[in-house]
Amino acid sequence: MGDRLIIKQINRRYNSEKAIQNVLGYIVRDKDMQGKQEIRYWKAFGAARQNIKQVCRQFIKIQKWVGKDSRKRIRHIVIVFPPNVDDIRQAH
Repeated sequence: MGDRLIIKQINRRYNSEKAIQNVLGYIVRDKDMQGKQEIRYWKAFGAARQNIKQVCRQFIKIQKWVGKDSRKRIRHIVIVFPPNVDDIRQAH
């Protein structure tokens, strides 16, 4: 792997509200925080940062409001940074 940036899209159906909850829960999971969760995203207009359940409710509510609550509901993209990227400013 070395110094390469890896970006891949996980191609699954993600067509239910449960799928949304699972993906968002997986994204914020942090093994080092002993069961606590921290929302680790930026610039998500209108989304709460307090807890994952509230984020999921808002995500689903917005989808319904704009008529995008069927078919593929969420896209799961994984970004793996090289080991030398250890600062959020480098990631941005």
